[in-house]
Amino acid sequence: MSLVPIASLGLRYGVSVRGIDAIIKLACIIHNTDYWRKGRTLEKLGIKDLSIEELTHYVETGEREEGGLRGGGLRGGGVFATACRRRL
Repeated sequence: MSLVPIASLGLRYGVSVRGIDAIIKLACIIHNTDYWRKGRTLEKLGIKDLSIEELTHYVETGEREEGGLRGGGLRGGGVFATACRRRL
């Protein structure tokens, strides 16, 4: 897993990511690549609108809770679902 999704999670849920952000910025400079634009953000993973409880449920079970969430289970596409599937 790269640092961008970890930093994205921290930013979304109010955790300081100053150290990780500094490493990402250094990598961007060294590789001349914008990893915030190219990396796997919560939006690209399809989990940007999940609450902490919904995200925890999704990570633990591989299924999204009912009630307005799009998709269901790990059958759906997306990088996050694929990563979870590999770990289960």
